[in-house]
Amino acid sequence: VPGVSPVGVRVVYDITTKTGMDDIAVPLASILGQNYPNPAGGSTTIPVSLPCTLNARLLLYDAYGRLVFVIHEGDLPAGVSRFRVDTRGLTSGMYWYSLVTKGKSEAKMMMVVKR
Repeated sequence: VPGVSPVGVRVVYDITTKTGMDDIAVPLASILGQNYPNPAGGSTTIPVSLPCTLNARLLLYDAYGRLVFVIHEGDLPAGVSRFRVDTRGLTSGMYWYSLVTKGKSEAKMMMVVKR
C-alpha cells in the first residue's frame, strides 16, 4: 500500500507472513527490527514481527522528537511485515522510528545520508 507524506516520504508495505507448519515460526512477542541499509541513502526497509494480528502504529520522528510521518496505522497480521521507506524526501541526519502496539512501545534509530 504505497503512500506519500507531506514531506515526500514514500512507503511501500510488503507482508511476508508465515503461517503453515512448514513455515518459519511466528514470534512470541512483537519485535521491531533494525532498518536496513543503515545509513539509508535513498530507501530503507523496516521489519516488524508480530505474534498475532495487532493494531499497530509505526511512526517516524526526527532527532528533536517531532513526528515526521506515520508509516503505518492499523492492523498488522501475525508474522513478518516489511515497510520500505523512500528517504529521498528527508534531510540528512538521525531519525527514530517507533512501533506502538497495545501496552508496548519500542524505538530504533536510523541515519539518513544524502550522497
